[in-house]
Amino acid sequence: MLQSAHQPHHRPQHRKINQGSVALSNLRQKFLNEINANFYPQVLNATEPAADVAVGGTTRTDIVSREPWVKRGATFVSLARREMDPAGWAKFDKTVIDDWDCNMTMPQFRDMLDDGQFDRARLHAEIGEVIAGAKPGRKRGDDRILVHTTGLVSQDVAIAWWLYQRARAASLGVSLPAATAQAHIEPTD
Repeated sequence: MLQSAHQPHHRPQHRKINQGSVALSNLRQKFLNEINANFYPQVLNATEPAADVAVGGTTRTDIVSREPWVKRGATFVSLARREMDPAGWAKFDKTVIDDWDCNMTMPQFRDMLDDGQFDRARLHAEIGEVIAGAKPGRKRGDDRILVHTTGLVSQDVAIAWWLYQRARAASLGVSLPAATAQAHIEPTD
């Protein structure tokens, strides 16, 4: 789980911002230069393999990331249909997806399989298998891992669990009674 160094009322302590567009417009470059000068020591283009973890979050349907841009030991998390170039999927040490059947409903995923760029034999695991300990996660520090999700809200569940655990450890929050199923529910009015 990633943790931000952000403290309330303090500036985040991040060292870099990676921006994901290869072709920068003048306005975007000016913005990044200003952010770089005022807040962060270095702003990098996503084509420079520098990040330990890269998370794509675009709604675009075209390819926005390429396998050579992911350095040894890094993890790339794709939250959209085609963020990582399909030609690079098989080059990662491990590829983890949320659910094979769910991905099969996505035309872009099926096209990648039909084109022979990836297949189930190259899949390391589904996320649930890693979480349950049925398949290992990172085994070597230089493993390059691709995590591709299509919509099982796995990130939301993971983040909620992480927040819940931190809240419990800090004795924060309000305990609610467990929900119980009712045999029959009728309107009262």
